[in-house]
Amino acid sequence: MLTRPHPIHNESLQSYIYRLCRRNGWHYDAFKSHMSKLVAPLHSTKKNQRQSIVNYLQDKTKHENVAHLIDVWQLAGNYRSSLDMARVKVCTSCLKNSEAIPAYWYLKSYLVCGTHKQLMIDTCTNCDTQISHDSYIAMACKTCGLQLQDNESTKLQVDRFSGRVHNIFALINKDMASFESNLKGDIKAIESELSVLHSIVELLSKKSKHKRDNRRFSSIIDLYQKQLKCSQISENENVLRAALWSVIKELYEGGHYDIGYIITPIMPYLNDPGSQHIFDVLRDLVINPPEGTSELRVGVKWLEKLFGLEKGVLVFFAKTQLSDYLIKSQGSPNLLVSHVDYLINRFRLIKI
Repeated sequence: MLTRPHPIHNESLQSYIYRLCRRNGWHYDAFKSHMSKLVAPLHSTKKNQRQSIVNYLQDKTKHENVAHLIDVWQLAGNYRSSLDMARVKVCTSCLKNSEAIPAYWYLKSYLVCGTHKQLMIDTCTNCDTQISHDSYIAMACKTCGLQLQDNESTKLQVDRFSGRVHNIFALINKDMASFESNLKGDIKAIESELSVLHSIVELLSKKSKHKRDNRRFSSIIDLYQKQLKCSQISENENVLRAALWSVIKELYEGGHYDIGYIITPIMPYLNDPGSQHIFDVLRDLVINPPEGTSELRVGVKWLEKLFGLEKGVLVFFAKTQLSDYLIKSQGSPNLLVSHVDYLINRFRLIKI
């Protein structure tokens, strides 16, 4: 190792490896093969192997602060759903000031640079070639030779989620422990909110095969357009209410009369902190449904989950106190959504 650059403030371990390769004239696959033979697989997510890689790099470079760089591949072992490891994503304006890639650039929800208000890129804007490990090492497109920092990037509105990521990570220096803590808390909340909103945008998965993890086949601008739409829905309660009811009504008009069945795709996120405001609106919609859905019904068991009630208590109350309102059918009791307000209010009144 002839050249041993110092780690840059706030860069990831992956970024430092790219810069080591660049300064020493190595291709990424050659370095990857070298590490696999001598130390550990370079893309391993096992903690002991990640530590071996860090120890090796620290020993060879003689820079103790290599151990303090955020190792995205180690985090990918537990947080793969939050991290986009399939693409190298950069802000061209940031690259003009520093060669470093911060760890938060790997987050799936970070699509627009919060500093420069421009779209992150993962392909050459001149020839559309994917930015690879080696093109980042060369700091130029491997097909047409355009320098990465010379790529033209579109100025865009910073969406709600890219902005939140920027505020969490770009403005405050993070170490490995604090970065992981944010992944468990703030980023998990962002991901749960996005998952619910994507489901609403995609008609609650009833008419679409949309899966967020198929994003690797989507361009960043397409991902941004969907994320921006989710932002606009989430930031305005009236827009959120209209979007949610529009989805329910459209599916209702298509023959889906059970609101519990319609909303099933988002129910796993009921208690996630990032989606509480969405379920607050849903509860209000169930209690105060708009006109035009006279046959829309809901299961009482589903209402127990939605309103956070003890299992079985509302079913027992409905069967013993309001049986005339229940729809006769096999299985768990159902009632029309237009009667939910009466059921919930009577139940709460007696409980008080």
